[in-house]
Amino acid sequence: MIAITIEKSYFTFTLLSSKGCITLGTTFRCMQRRTVIRSIISSTGSCFAYSDNTITWKSNNGDKSTTRLTSRVSVMLGIRNATGNLGKIAIGTETGKITILNIPSMAITNEFSLNSSKVRSIELIDEIGKKFLAGLENGEIWNFGDNVPNRSIKLFQTNGPITSIKLSGEIILAQQGWTRKTFDWSGEEIDMSKKLEHFKPKYSQRVIARESPKISAIM
Repeated sequence: MIAITIEKSYFTFTLLSSKGCITLGTTFRCMQRRTVIRSIISSTGSCFAYSDNTITWKSNNGDKSTTRLTSRVSVMLGIRNATGNLGKIAIGTETGKITILNIPSMAITNEFSLNSSKVRSIELIDEIGKKFLAGLENGEIWNFGDNVPNRSIKLFQTNGPITSIKLSGEIILAQQGWTRKTFDWSGEEIDMSKKLEHFKPKYSQRVIARESPKISAIM
């Protein structure tokens, strides 16, 4: 018969006789299967987050580096460097933490603790990676980064999980399932009909400009 015991992330197999005596002194071990739960593909390489909390960078030239977080990854956001290549990755976890990893070393360059709720979405505010928005499963929306007072500020909370979040000018677009809501930075929901009224004068100006006859210079 075969006795099977589990030791952490390994399976240990030991062959036993029918009388319970070990007939073979060999123990076979195999790594517990892990799965990719998040990934980022870039022109210089790929980053994979696994179900065992490990994160691996694999460059196109074969280099590989790995780090491990204390909780499972829930979202990843790539950040470009000055040359336009992937330079950093912002990682949100199921325990409400944000970790910034350097590419390709995978060294931790910054960490932020928002809440215990899962981070569902991250949005980059500036191009240098110093200010971000984050949407959480409990409906909270946070502003965090090195250029944010106290490094993180809870802006407001909505009445449902945030599926994705995006910044358009000074307007925060929050997707909640099939519903998209529009907020200002205080958390007040913006009436989209009034928003359209705001843009009507500018639209009219563009129409007039297009329809105006062009003046040709006579040389």
